[in-house]
Amino acid sequence: MTVKSKVFIKVLLSLLRAPPAYSRKINSMDQYILGLSCYYHDSAAALLKNGEIIAAAQEERFSRKKHDSRFPKNAISYCLKSQGITLSEVKEVIYYEKPLLTFQRLLETYMG
Repeated sequence: MTVKSKVFIKVLLSLLRAPPAYSRKINSMDQYILGLSCYYHDSAAALLKNGEIIAAAQEERFSRKKHDSRFPKNAISYCLKSQGITLSEVKEVIYYEKPLLTFQRLLETYMG
């Protein structure tokens, strides 16, 4: 398991234990999906409810570091708190990654 994977799991587990910012009645039929993009260029998180985007944020808005590529823990926290839910209410977590495209960009960056 890589260091990034360990950090990813650790942050997700800590968010799972975090209480919601405020309580809101949650419809049991609602399906939440958390989308993540990180470790290359701008990291971000987006929260979907029943297929509609209801919250999204880039990590650089919280870290004040331009093009912040770190794991978007603050963006995730913002998305969850804005809807008054915890990670345990999220049905799926989707991580955006295109390994071949990332590898090509890394080669261009370091070789070109």
